[in-house]
Amino acid sequence: MNRVLIAGCGDIGRRVARLWREEGVPVCALARSSQSERRLEALGITPVTGDLDEPESLACLLGVPRPPAMTMDEARRMMSQAMLSYLSESKRVDNRKMREQLGVTLLYPTLESGLAASLDGEE
Repeated sequence: MNRVLIAGCGDIGRRVARLWREEGVPVCALARSSQSERRLEALGITPVTGDLDEPESLACLLGVPRPPAMTMDEARRMMSQAMLSYLSESKRVDNRKMREQLGVTLLYPTLESGLAASLDGEE
């Protein structure tokens, strides 16, 4: 039987997953954290560890070798100016490694919890 893999299982992705599940199709979704995995499992969605912003995490899903790590000097020699511009300007704040590898416990571990607290007037 075919199955569906959803990359980006936010509000719309969860709705689409529910429709597929109602049709009897097994649904998998990318999950960047154990918290995301638990949320997906609670919805009957099979979590698949991976992150679109970290292509090496997707290599095993595609059955291809992991992309090589390279220095900026190597990248400048091998990549187009457009790709270098994209990579140098793309920023993403991610606290996962700090939490999981260093054991840091954050007061507001997610954007949602921080926003909710700020709207409630908490500090």
